[in-house]
Formats: sequence, C-alpha cells, structure tokens
Amino acid sequence: MQTAYFSRPLPQETLKYISSIRKASTIRTITQFIVCTYSKVPRDLQIHCSIYWCLITFLDGEVNKDPNAKMNSFCQNFIQGKEQQHPFWILMNEHLPRLLQNYGNYSSYNLFRATFDYFQSCWMEQRSFHGCPNPQSDYPLLLRRLGSLGGAAVGTLFLVHDFDD
Repeated sequence: MQTAYFSRPLPQETLKYISSIRKASTIRTITQFIVCTYSKVPRDLQIHCSIYWCLITFLDGEVNKDPNAKMNSFCQNFIQGKEQQHPFWILMNEHLPRLLQNYGNYSSYNLFRATFDYFQSCWMEQRSFHGCPNPQSDYPLLLRRLGSLGGAAVGTLFLVHDFDD
C-alpha cells in the first residue's frame, strides 16, 4: 500500500517538514489519479507510480526552500554512487530503482532524465529567478516548461513486458 511507504522511517524523517494534512491530501489525490488513469497497469506498479508522483508533487510544493546547501556535492556523490544530501534525491534514489525495473532501457532512461529535468526547473523556480526585466518576457514560465514531466508521464505507460524499446 502506498500510505505504508510514507509511514516508513526514511520518508517520515525526510518529509517531516511537510504538514501531515498536505501529505495526506497529496497521497489521496495522486492515488485517485493513478487508479483512474493507469487502470491497465498492475496494482504493484500503480503503487510505485503513485509514490513517484507524490515525491514529484512534494518537491514542487517546496518552492520556498533553497536547495543550494544540499546540492553542493550532488554531482560528485552521484558519479561516485554516494548518498545524496537533498531530501528529494534521498527518497527518489531509494524508490526509483523499484519503479524503473518495470520498464525497458529507453523508458527507464526517459523517466530518469525527466526527473532530473523537473528537479532542475524546480531549483530555478526556488531561487526566485524571474529572468530578464523585459515585461514581454515569459522567461520564468519558459524555464518551467523546460522541466515538464511529459516524458515521465508518457514513459510510465510503456511497460517492459508490453513494449520492446
């Protein structure tokens, strides 16, 4: 069950600054969305997709938190396979392998890339960067669209046992 995942010690500790009302609301909404839109995927994969989208949603809501301090060693730790410092990456790295095992190489890569892109767009947004002073500029929204999750949403539909990538 998805709520069981979020009651485990690691998610509890990592997400302790997110209100319990917001967590419950997010879990309920994402679960309903997944059950309605991913009706043809196995239940265990619905659970993994729900957890993935909840983590994405929790990241998106943290727009007042500057991730810089927790990202100083991100690249080095990532390349060396060390644990990450940012709460999102702690949870995502713990969960993502379980999700990706349901997909082929191409879809897995696409989901992984989309997750990176989305984190980067949220990071830019969290820095309150509003782009150029030109009033016609749509720069903040452009940055947000660059990190869209379309690749992840589509990628989760192509299960390894249904599609040869």
